[in-house]
Amino acid sequence: MKNGSIQSHNFNEFGEVCMDNNIFWMRKRRFWTVPLSIIDMNSLQCETLLGDPALLSMLQARNYSAVIIDLFTNSCGMIFSSLLKIPTIGFLQIGAVGLEGRYIGALNPPSVSSQVMSDLGVPNTFLERTWGSINAVADWLIHNYVQTRVAVSIAEKYLDEVPDVYELFGRLDLIISGSHPIVEFPKYMPQKMLSIGCFHCRPAQRIQNKVLREFLDTSPFPVILASFGYTMANNGIYQRKLLRELMKAVKDLPVRAVIAFDPDREEKELVPENVLLVRWVPQQDVLGHPKTALFISHCGISSTLEAVYHAAKVIAIPISLDQGENALRLKDLGVLNHILDPRVAKAEDVAKFIEDDLEDDRLMENAIKFSQLMRDSLVGIEDITMRRINQAIKYRGQHLNIPSYKLNIFQFYCLDVALFFLVLILCCAKVSLTLFKRSYRYWRILPVIKEKGE
Repeated sequence: MKNGSIQSHNFNEFGEVCMDNNIFWMRKRRFWTVPLSIIDMNSLQCETLLGDPALLSMLQARNYSAVIIDLFTNSCGMIFSSLLKIPTIGFLQIGAVGLEGRYIGALNPPSVSSQVMSDLGVPNTFLERTWGSINAVADWLIHNYVQTRVAVSIAEKYLDEVPDVYELFGRLDLIISGSHPIVEFPKYMPQKMLSIGCFHCRPAQRIQNKVLREFLDTSPFPVILASFGYTMANNGIYQRKLLRELMKAVKDLPVRAVIAFDPDREEKELVPENVLLVRWVPQQDVLGHPKTALFISHCGISSTLEAVYHAAKVIAIPISLDQGENALRLKDLGVLNHILDPRVAKAEDVAKFIEDDLEDDRLMENAIKFSQLMRDSLVGIEDITMRRINQAIKYRGQHLNIPSYKLNIFQFYCLDVALFFLVLILCCAKVSLTLFKRSYRYWRILPVIKEKGE
């Protein structure tokens, strides 16, 4: 591979860069279990962007009005975009979470905000705040001492002067979030941030796949959709195990199930009559179908948005990244009751949860409520988005900067101020104690002094 530094498991048989998502199934969702191969992929991206002067020259020659860049673990992209010297618009698919959120001015301390990969919603107890703080520190360490340092070290090979990455984050002209306030726990957001989550959502259309369409249209029972996005694509051991548990769970229930999975010959022979396996599913069209009653999902951000838009009840089986927090948010909204660990999910539990949720009218009431709210919030979103982009191009966004990128973690959380006051209080206490002791001694010997004087 390039420079002999990129591991072969980051490439498919066509030589395309890819990520083996089996890694995420094998590891618990924590910052310290994130595979280091992701850093390899970031290194490859850095070498490709910064090591190709022809690419930079070509883009500069085309006189673009602005550059839109994905901010998620993309320090190299930020450095490269700064070389174009045009208005820069950041994009965050999963919303303002993690360290990227802090540097763009989304002030979300673990005392009041959900932290990504923590499996917590809004913290309510001391232990939850402690766990959130541990995750925030882990995020900070990985970004500062792994991801960003790798990007800067590669940039130093190709650039005479490397810009401050954190300042680049803080001086973005506009930030577009691919999430939506409904599916995120409340956060402090900068004024230069615009949420357009579910921008792609639309009413269900006629399903083009004839087999799938007839499977839904002719169903005498409610239909369950089970789809896990790209995380199911590798068909590894855990994915196949989950598929078998799902098929076993619905086999004897009065339902039909559509499961997005590409089975092998052995699995095809195990498929019950009430289950249809499809390699790819038009998710919005199935979610919006009148027969669809329940959605079993990994709760990726797009699936979460579409579930809310189409008023779907949800059973969550989160795999990685933000999916656990998305599932917890749906539970907080009252459209989800059950969250399962994909590594230990059992057919008996899935079957029981399906039966419970199909009969739970409260879930549907909440799903309809938030579906209507989301649809209302999307009215005119195209015009709003284009107006904000044009404003960023014409006027830039520097007047909306929040200088959080200039602060280290101790300054950001005012730990240095707290330490100063602690030292000040201790000094005052020390002085007060010394004065008290001396006064006490004086008052004790005062009668003796008076007696001698007489």
